[in-house]
This record gives sequence, C-alpha cells and structure tokens, in this order.
Amino acid sequence: MKMSKRGQSHIEFIVSFTLFVGFVLVILLFFRPSTKSGDIGLNAIENSIMAKISTDYSFFSVKSSLGLMPACFCFENPYPVSGEVTAKDENKQRVDASLQGSRVCLKAQDEIKFYYVYFSDEFSKGWTCESPIIDNEIEAGSLRELSVVSNSMLGNFSEEYTNSYDLLKQELGISNYDFKLEVFENGNPIMALERRIPLGRPVYSRDVPIEIVYNEGNLNYSIMRFSVW
Repeated sequence: MKMSKRGQSHIEFIVSFTLFVGFVLVILLFFRPSTKSGDIGLNAIENSIMAKISTDYSFFSVKSSLGLMPACFCFENPYPVSGEVTAKDENKQRVDASLQGSRVCLKAQDEIKFYYVYFSDEFSKGWTCESPIIDNEIEAGSLRELSVVSNSMLGNFSEEYTNSYDLLKQELGISNYDFKLEVFENGNPIMALERRIPLGRPVYSRDVPIEIVYNEGNLNYSIMRFSVW
C-alpha cells in the first residue's frame, strides 16, 4: 500500500522539526557562550578585587588579674599575630591600646577587668602607655582570625577606579572585561563605582556578603555587588 504524498510530507515535517529542536538543544546545553563568559568574568573580578582589598583581622578576650586597676597595664601578647592593635572594654566601648615590644598595653577603665583586643593592618599607631603595671597573670580567650575587607583599602580602590580605570583592570588581570562595584550596608548604598554600559550588552551580577573593618575597630556586615559585561 503506497503512502499518500500528504502523509509523507507530514512525516518529513515532523522529522525535520525534531532534528531542528535537537540541534537547538545541543547548542543551548553544550555551548551557552554568553553565560559561561559571564560566570568566568564574575569569578575573575571577585577573586582579584577581594585579594586587593582584604586584610587579616584577629581578636581575643583578656581578663586582668590586677586588683586596684592602674592608669594603664601591659601583658605579654599570647598570640603571634601581625598588625596594629585596638581594644574595647566589656561594654564594647573603645579604649586606648598600643603595642610595646612583645606586650599589649591598655588604658584601664575604672573597675573593668575584661577587654577585647583586636589586631589588623587597618589600625594605626597612637596612644602610648606611660609607666605601666605589668600583669603576668592575665586570662586570655582563644584567638579568632578572619579575612575581612579593609575600609582604607576599599577607599584606595575607589580612587584607582575613578582615576586610572584601565591601569586598575590590568593590575587585576581582567583587561577583557568591564565592571562596576557597589557596596551596601543595611540595604543602603555606601559606595557605587559605575561606568557606562553599552546598549544591548548583557550584564552579569553577583552579590557577595562581606565584613568591613574600620580604623576604630568596628566590623560591619555588608553586601558587595560585582557586575561585569
């Protein structure tokens, strides 16, 4: 029995359509050039920028063994960490602190014996303890170490982005991409580094939770948004 021309045409259409759909699916599943390119760009920018603006941040608690608290006291630093020092009392109020050789020195607060001691390159030298009492029996808590974003480094990055964008891209190793950077605290923007995006160019974005350390020792939770095209 011969198949009608109409039935044969119908089968040929189905076969052709199936082959076309299969070809399109192969393209979407295995190639997807724009999506892969966007992911690669986001990863490159995130890794390069975070390496440039991050710093070490360490802290521990300490309890003095002294009875009547002196004007200031010092103790041997129990942990070999780098950076300058700042401190807060048990009420999380900042107190003067400094490094004197291998010792940490704190300006004592009336009747307060418990303090938090912080180390970071973000902090600057300042106050000096004169004629301190040495406390050889302090009780130190365990050390915590973090990698956080430096507020001063973030400020330097902003200046480079504004004044020497192309050189900054070369330094970051992302010359093939353009990017913008935004930082939010409590949902409010505190930094926006932006450039004109060409019409029709796809833009890929990623939000990354970060912690920013400030000169006075505060550590704020923030969101950094990377966008690349």
